[in-house]
This record gives sequence, C-alpha cells and structure tokens, in this order.
Amino acid sequence: MLCCIQSKNSTPTPSSLEALPQEAHKKFHTTNRYRLHGELEFCDTSSDEDLPSDQELIDSALNPDPAIVKEQFSNIEGSPRGPNWKIIPEIKLLRAYWCLGERAILSEAPCEGLLGEFFSMAYKHSDTIISLFQDEEIDLRAQKNKFFQKIATRYYAPGNREYMVKNTYNRYEVTTHFIQVDPNIIRSTISIYHQSDRKRKRISHYRCTNWKDCTAGNLQTIVKLAHIALKAKMPIIHCWAGLGRSGTLAMIVSVFEKIKRGDVFPEIVPHSLISLRKERPFAVGTLDQYKTIYSAVKILCKKNDKRLEKIFSKTKEELHAEHAKIACSPFSKTISPDLVFPYVHEAYLAAPYAQYCLDKTLILCSAPRRDSMKLFSEMLYKNADAVIILMRPDELDKWSNEQLQIYNTLPDVLKELHFIRAKKLKLSTNHRKHPPKVISIYQYNDWTDNEGAPPKHMAALARLAMQHKKAVIHPPTGVERSGTLAAVISAYKRIKMGNYNENVIENAVRDLRNEWPMASYTPALHECVYKAVEFLLREDGDLNGD
Repeated sequence: MLCCIQSKNSTPTPSSLEALPQEAHKKFHTTNRYRLHGELEFCDTSSDEDLPSDQELIDSALNPDPAIVKEQFSNIEGSPRGPNWKIIPEIKLLRAYWCLGERAILSEAPCEGLLGEFFSMAYKHSDTIISLFQDEEIDLRAQKNKFFQKIATRYYAPGNREYMVKNTYNRYEVTTHFIQVDPNIIRSTISIYHQSDRKRKRISHYRCTNWKDCTAGNLQTIVKLAHIALKAKMPIIHCWAGLGRSGTLAMIVSVFEKIKRGDVFPEIVPHSLISLRKERPFAVGTLDQYKTIYSAVKILCKKNDKRLEKIFSKTKEELHAEHAKIACSPFSKTISPDLVFPYVHEAYLAAPYAQYCLDKTLILCSAPRRDSMKLFSEMLYKNADAVIILMRPDELDKWSNEQLQIYNTLPDVLKELHFIRAKKLKLSTNHRKHPPKVISIYQYNDWTDNEGAPPKHMAALARLAMQHKKAVIHPPTGVERSGTLAAVISAYKRIKMGNYNENVIENAVRDLRNEWPMASYTPALHECVYKAVEFLLREDGDLNGD
C-alpha cells in the first residue's frame, strides 16, 4: 500500500496534487482521521470494493468539519500570492485579468473615463457581464463622487438608453435594453456597435442587487449567478475591485467544473483557491465567503430527485390526457362566498367579479371598466399591494382607452421593459386617518390566449406575484390567463413544500379549478404550467440540466 499523509497544519501544494496520476483521483477517500483531525490519506489497493463512489467523494470534499474549514482559510490567508497574473494586454488602464485557465475575466468595476476600455474588452472577449453589488453601494458612491453619477445613470441604473463611449483607439455606440426585473438580479441586454469594424455585438448584463461587500450574500441568488456564469462562454465578473465577491463566484464556478469533469479530491476547495489567488491575489476576502463556496457547490452538485424527474418526464400525449381528465371532472361547490365583489350575472357589465385563491394569497378578477373603477380602486386599497395584467399584443391599442384607463394615467417609474412594463400607483382616500397606499403595477404584453407565454416569462411573472403579500391578477377579458398563472404559483409552492407526488401539478390545477373554474383552460396552457414550474425549479437549482 502506498500512503501519503498530509498533516492537519499544512495545506497541500498544487504541485503535490497535480503530480498524482489521473486515475488516482478516483481512489481518493477520506478517513475518519481526516474528518476529525484534518489528515488526508491516499490509498492504492487492488480491490475496488471498499473504494467510495464518486458521490461519496463529492460529499466528503464538500462537507468538512466547520473547524477544518476555518483552519483551511487561515492557512490560505498566509499562503504566498502570485505573480501568475495574466493581464489582458489591450486593456491599459482597467485592471482586468484572465482567470480559471482563461475561462473567465475578473475585473474591477468600470468608472467614468474607463467605460470605453471596459466595453472594448467586452466586445472582443465576452458574451456575459455579471456585476455583484448592493444597491445602497451605488447610491452612496454617486452621492460622494459627482463623476460617478454619470456612469451610474449609464451603466448601473435600470432603463433603456443609448450613448457613445470611446477608448484610446475606437469609438463604440452602446444601447442598453432593460429586459427583466427580478427581486435580486436585474438583467439587461447591451448592444455594442464598433464604429470602425461596423459590427454589432450583444452582451447579456446581470446585476446582483443584494450582495453586500465582505458578506456571504444570498445563497439562492449566488447559485442563480453561478448557473449564468457556467453557461457563458467568457463571463466578465466584477464587484467594485474585482476581488472578494467576484472571486467567490469564480471559485464556485471553478470547483463545480472540476467536480463535473471528475477531478474530485478531499482538498479541492482550498487547492482551487490557492490556484486562483495566484491569478487574483485577494479573491474570496472573508471566511463567510469561503463557506459560501461549499454551500453553493453542494447545491450545484445535488442530483435531481427522481421523484421530480418523474413529474416532468410526461409526454405531450400524457399531458393532454391529464388535461382532458381535469376538464371532464365536475367543479365542486367550494367557491368561497367572501368574494371581493359578489358575482351577479345581471350586473356583469356594471361591476367586475373577483375571487380569493390559494389561501387568500392571490386575487383573480376580471378587468375593471369605467363604471366600476371606484369599486376596483377600493379593492386595491383594502386588499392588495400589486396588480399583474396579462395582455395580448393586439389588445394594447384596443383596450388602452377603455378598460385600462386607470393604468395609462400613471407615470412610468421603471421604463419600458422587454416584456414587462412596471409602474407605481398611489391610492388615497378622503379620510385623514387612512394614509396613501402605493401599489405596484406590472403589465405583460405578450400572452397568447390559448397558447400561453414562454416559460421564462411565466416564471418571472410568478416570482413577481409571490414576492408580494397579495397580488391581483387579471387579463383585459376572460379568466383563462389569470387562472393559468395562478396554477403555476400553486404547483410551484406545493413542490417547494416537499410534495413530490407524481400528480402534484394535476392536483394543484384541479383544486384551483374549484376556486377559479377556467384555470389551465386548454391543453396548451396545461403544458405551459408544467414548463413554467420546471423553469422555476431549474432556476432554484432543484433541477439540473438544460
């Protein structure tokens, strides 16, 4: 037996680990002594019966004792840094470095005067930019530095805009198109036009809004950003200085890619950080950020639950048969009597009808009309904090002056989005004791009645509804669209609560139909429910794969 023992007070060097033959990686295992004292043992044996499986190796590498994690980070803090820096040659003033074997670029944040250099780098090398901030940092810096205010409105602020930037050699026309509002990630598309080459390149820009400097950050948000970085060909990752937060995200990507290709060994995290710090000296600035690496990689490595896979493995024919079974079942008389507006058939044209759904977390209703605007406003003031309107493209002009008059009188607080228009509505009463109330308005403009919307869009709308305490959902006409979105929310919540029954989505739709009869009205809409819920679970990391 060949044994090599690493003491608990030292960190393995890259040379000692890289010198091991490739097949030896599969024969690493962690003994009880390693778990208790930080010792590492490599064994070569003629029998494979006692060797751990790949999943056991991964679990061993990503679940060390907390004391060992702290000791690892202390040892890495004292290890030498660099100078294996690979600065991007054409970028003269901006500090940006190739990292992870030229798999990614870690950069400092662009500032006024260097925005041209930054976009020049993005135009030549990247397809994705990931910015890691907390919103308060941008506001504070803009208040303290008047030169930062200009770049804050150009590069960091949400909205659509066009402007010109230049570096030493070239000029670039930059167009920013604001696409998506997420609670923690703002997404835009940046179109960069090179005036000399007369070519245009589109780059996706993701800005994290809730990662405070020197902290671990929100784990769910970080996992989403890691998924984005893993899919990108050459992501540019930056925080303010391109060190702590960006280094943490780069480490998560690096460790997961090594595990994915089979390079699994117990000290994979500290070894990877030692390698990264030779390229970016202060990557991963705090112990909390170091612990986040373990937590995020564990989520990324988590295998799909077979019960979840079974839910989303149904064929199109099976889904249509399931929908037919739901459609044929009678509606039970469980509609609650406490409607926001009592439904009276004779008064249908005079007043909207509305229904509490999903344990009174949603209000599904018909669109307000001119003569029912007072009732509708009263409902919003008393019961809701958001409204989601589901439109078809051809309805924008048809209904703009009639049913949606209340919304068209509002100023935009967020400029026109790719598929969502966001506004704020301020409601007040004549009673002095009742303060004004602000309602968020989200208008979606690309829903086809019997076919639904893209899963990505439906998932974004569902998250917007779930981030509010009580949202009102309505289309301009009918009830099918609001019921379909409510079905997505209901099924997603059930799965997140641990209900992995094969028929969980069918049951969610069936139960919702007892409250709102037209939920998931057509087979195509029923398919949309499945696709949107699957998209949400992939975003959360509960399902892997494309």
